[in-house]
Amino acid sequence: LSVLKLLTWCQEQTCGYHGVNVTDLTTSWRSGLALCALIHRYRSDLIDFDSLDESSVEENTRLGFDVAEREFGISPLMTVEEMSSVEEPDSLSMICNRTMSSSSALTRGGARHLKHLGLSPRG
Repeated sequence: LSVLKLLTWCQEQTCGYHGVNVTDLTTSWRSGLALCALIHRYRSDLIDFDSLDESSVEENTRLGFDVAEREFGISPLMTVEEMSSVEEPDSLSMICNRTMSSSSALTRGGARHLKHLGLSPRG
């Protein structure tokens, strides 16, 4: 899966979420909202997206990181503090590699893989 395909997949999954505009795989994720939107897209029971405050960057990021680790076993590659303190999070390129496998399974396998992973997109 190419970086462009991953970016397109992320854009499609987060489209329509208030305050989320994924234009890249680095700075678009700094507010924590894109990660929370991605989780909400498949497991709306885990995050009340409408209650999130766009200005609460650290809280949003912490929520996304905590839920991703607790529910999906995806450990963050940087801390919340590191994420909010850098202008462009270089470490997200590493997340890109890990995410490619997941997004490929989600897009290639469709509903069967979603069900196996305990995921199903909301309406």
